[in-house]
Amino acid sequence: MVTLSTTASWPVPPAADAVLSNGLRILAVRLPTVPRVELRLTVDLDPVTPADSARAAVLAVTLLRGLPGLDRRDVMTALGRLGCDLVPLSHHGRLTLRGGVLADGLPPLLRLLARALTEATHPDHEVKAARTLLGGQLALARATPAATARALLLRRTRDDEPARQAVPDPRQIADVSADQVRRLHATRITPARGTLVLVGDLDPDATVRAAGRALADWPGACDPAPATTHTPTECDHPHPGATADTPSPSPLGALSVHPPLRDGAAHLVLSAPVGAAAETAALHLACLLLGGFPGSRLHRRLRDRDALAYTVRASLDGEGDGARIAVQADASASAALPLVDAIGDELALLAADPPGARETGAVRDHAIGGARIAWSAQSGLADALTGLPAGRRRPAALADRLDALGRTDERTLAAVCRDLLHPSRFTGVLIAGLPAPAAVRHWRLDTT
Repeated sequence: MVTLSTTASWPVPPAADAVLSNGLRILAVRLPTVPRVELRLTVDLDPVTPADSARAAVLAVTLLRGLPGLDRRDVMTALGRLGCDLVPLSHHGRLTLRGGVLADGLPPLLRLLARALTEATHPDHEVKAARTLLGGQLALARATPAATARALLLRRTRDDEPARQAVPDPRQIADVSADQVRRLHATRITPARGTLVLVGDLDPDATVRAAGRALADWPGACDPAPATTHTPTECDHPHPGATADTPSPSPLGALSVHPPLRDGAAHLVLSAPVGAAAETAALHLACLLLGGFPGSRLHRRLRDRDALAYTVRASLDGEGDGARIAVQADASASAALPLVDAIGDELALLAADPPGARETGAVRDHAIGGARIAWSAQSGLADALTGLPAGRRRPAALADRLDALGRTDERTLAAVCRDLLHPSRFTGVLIAGLPAPAAVRHWRLDTT
């Protein structure tokens, strides 16, 4: 077995960062594996309602589709000449521009980016086209069992889900006007809400200066940036499973059953809040141990041993107070009830039969090794840095995460499994046709 001291070490790449006078933070990291630079610009839109999320989605589509003197085709041609792919996205309450460019194309890309941020016109015809595009994409996505189950689950957990987690529906997209998009751009697309991350074949200090010059004229708006929530660290929670705000488990969780979208198929999604433990290494490992890699407990039982599921996955969704651990599985209709029972059994066993030193070491090595492989690529490192809380986006914070993973022992991991992964903490949706009456061991079935 690989020793922790060797596995957890990671050479922190050279980096430079600065905050411009307009409030924009710029981070440049040198990783010259190929002559490219990965760019990630995130702007926190701080949505209040699902309608805000709908406007943000349309804004993302139209941001690069209309500048003074340049239409959509002109912008795409300019990006192509630079060897650049740049995709605006709206997700979890943020606008993100994600892409990469040949290293020598970074200066003109930054100038074009500055124009989009300050001069985008969001033409009426492009807003109309974006509504059609997004409406069709959302309608298609909502026709899948996974999306349907997630939408149903959000209805059940809306009270403790922030607006940034809500997914707009096609009707909300259809109501978005060009004036609303322009107003959103003017009030929320501001530098004080933004962070620019650049990773690649670059000189960190020179790149920060060049980016600062290109984006210095991006004006701020009168509204302040949203307050950042303190993100707990391993020092905040030495034993993450024993947090004071962890509610006592009730005897049974709730599982809502809905008719299948397709005969013969079943889809299950379970979700439990994790609150202050969301950023701890122990919870990350617990999620992997449950169903986050091929050697996880759910994979071994549901796929390798009992063949109950086509796919099964456990993941951490969301962030901050709205973070949740989610379990999703696809199966045949005949396997739906055995699948639900088996997942409940495995969740209960995590407390009754916690991971020992060998199992903890295996999942820890998987997490550390996977992170090191991902961060060896420019795109992977840029994504990892962008995924950090805004106040901690620096390579040293990633190294701290690896160190925290390496220090997590079986006792700490067992505490998280016991306190946060008990089946009664999970609310679920099952899309399947069930015989009547039907019963499962760990949840109350609601078929209304």
